[in-house]
Amino acid sequence: MRPAGNRTPDPGQDRLMMALRARNPDRALEAARMMGDVPLSAAAQITSLLAERDDPRYDVAAARLAARLTLERRLGLEDADTVLTSVARLPDEEALSQLLGYCRRAVP
Repeated sequence: MRPAGNRTPDPGQDRLMMALRARNPDRALEAARMMGDVPLSAAAQITSLLAERDDPRYDVAAARLAARLTLERRLGLEDADTVLTSVARLPDEEALSQLLGYCRRAVP
């Protein structure tokens, strides 16, 4: 049994963080595929990076992020509308900050 507080390193998550710091969308998406289950906050950062680079994969990533946030955080119509507006404004820093706030929101 592993002592409390120790975690098994996730090479996919480490690669994702390095790719995001390097602003490399291809490496970020490759790392996300390795992880399988990508946290919402990481998905928001990847989507913002794709928007920043005017990457053709942004459109699908943006729709998927908005859908995941709406479903996983059980958002109502007004909040879902705010999420869609924020996703459409990426890579705007304020829009990303607002999305990250929704990512941290507890599920009702």
